[in-house]
Amino acid sequence: MKIINKIIESKWIKNVSYVFLGKCIAMGFLQLFDIVIARKLTIQAYSEWAYFFSILSILFYVGWLGVNVSSKVYISKAENFIVRDKYIKAALCVRLTVSIIITVLILVFAPVIASLLGYPDKYPNLFFLIYLAAFIVFVNSYVDFFKNAYQAVESFELMSVATAIEYVGYFLFACVFICIRSDVRMVALAYLTANIITLAYNGSTLIKKLDYHKVDLVYEKAKEIFRYAIPMAFISMGCVLLAEIDIVMLGMFGTKADVSIYSISKHISDKATHVNEALITGTITSFAIVNSENINKKIEQFKKIERINIFASLITSVLLAVIGFIGIPLFYGEIYKGASIIMYMLIPYYILFGISNLYARMLDYQGGAWKRSVWFISALIINIVCNYIMIPIWGAYGAAVSTIISLVPYTIYTIVALKRLFLKFQIHGFLK
Repeated sequence: MKIINKIIESKWIKNVSYVFLGKCIAMGFLQLFDIVIARKLTIQAYSEWAYFFSILSILFYVGWLGVNVSSKVYISKAENFIVRDKYIKAALCVRLTVSIIITVLILVFAPVIASLLGYPDKYPNLFFLIYLAAFIVFVNSYVDFFKNAYQAVESFELMSVATAIEYVGYFLFACVFICIRSDVRMVALAYLTANIITLAYNGSTLIKKLDYHKVDLVYEKAKEIFRYAIPMAFISMGCVLLAEIDIVMLGMFGTKADVSIYSISKHISDKATHVNEALITGTITSFAIVNSENINKKIEQFKKIERINIFASLITSVLLAVIGFIGIPLFYGEIYKGASIIMYMLIPYYILFGISNLYARMLDYQGGAWKRSVWFISALIINIVCNYIMIPIWGAYGAAVSTIISLVPYTIYTIVALKRLFLKFQIHGFLK
């Protein structure tokens, strides 16, 4: 048993190391990308990019529609390679169908979306950006799909390479495009270009590695993936709305200065959650199958991950405080120094999100997505109501407080729900 545990733990260390390396590259180059455009664009233009990027992030999750995460769950649970390849082929079929539908819908409703969100008076380039977002969403839906597929087949080294290509691409193409013309539209085109190159790499790599193209398409498996994608879509869209709705509402009800300083701090906080995500991604597939026979061993393994996740959250929180005090004024400039105070205020948000995400992902693998989606939607509603009340009064500071308040009940639910699930498995095993 000790030998088996050592093998499992060494596998976890290897997987987490690959994922963490990819996340570090992603965080570093995405931050450089943000600093470059903040320095090169005017504060008004940077505000428009930050506002659009929050809208784009929401559209990403609409485009994914839970299909990518649902596919990962089914592929990782496959009992053999043949079944796995059938699920991959079915997942690709579902992915293509959903991506086409969402892209067409964005193109059709782009004029309405743009006018509702501030075009042309407040954000003069938003109409073009929303149209371009349709194509970015289509390409990115596949970029994210392949990341989840790599996780499902435990090819974490390939996932790290793909992540590096994507985020280095954002930075490099932004530098090139923005030197050609200092315009927010050029930044969006750079973002699209990086996604296309990443997709080309992912597609060629996965085709070489897997034999999914040799198996027949099983429509029942496609239906299974789509059915489970529905609750995952609610959770995923709730997650991104919780992360981005504050910036969108600031863009609608606040000033451009509020949008600029808040988006800097919020996006740094969101990048910090990648530390926790690296740990979770590298270990969570080991819990794809939990039952009354192996529950005690799985609980013991989970507690180790739980302790590491809490420790990582505390260390990262200290780093966020340092970034707020030194990093933001140094790299972004004195014009954005108000973001430092927002950074301090968002540290509790990071801790709540980083801790609850581990419990939430575990619940998803045990079929708990539907119940979790209800609680997540309730957190989103609380956030919207608090933002609506607080943003007109306190601006960016009100948005920060609203975000923290909304996550508290959801975090409590994920912890309690997982403890109850473990207890249920233990009682069932004892009675057997």
